[in-house]
Amino acid sequence: MGDQLTTFVAARGENPYALARKWGEQQPSRGLEELAVMSALAHWLTSWMPITMHQALTAGATVDQVAAAAGVAVDQVAERWRTWADGQVALREQTNGTLGLAAADRDRVAAILAAGVGH
Repeated sequence: MGDQLTTFVAARGENPYALARKWGEQQPSRGLEELAVMSALAHWLTSWMPITMHQALTAGATVDQVAAAAGVAVDQVAERWRTWADGQVALREQTNGTLGLAAADRDRVAAILAAGVGH
């Protein structure tokens, strides 16, 4: 990652940990490179958010705790998780159970979310 990254597409193609190091080592106001790196980091972090929400909920965290940790409203936790979970269930069906999330696992966390969102 020696070259300057001046587009989101180029930065998104990099390892997210390398991007975080690059951002931490940057001088303030590097223009396009700073914008590209920060945008790619934001993409990586928000892409992983539903996965970590799922992990936290299955480990026993409450919906309120997950929302507080993510810095979003409870209904946004449910929305982001549902989009991810439905895609994972579809992936499981497309790969004959090799990848993705089982529908029963999705339904178990959906019940946790429904109870947490409706309180």
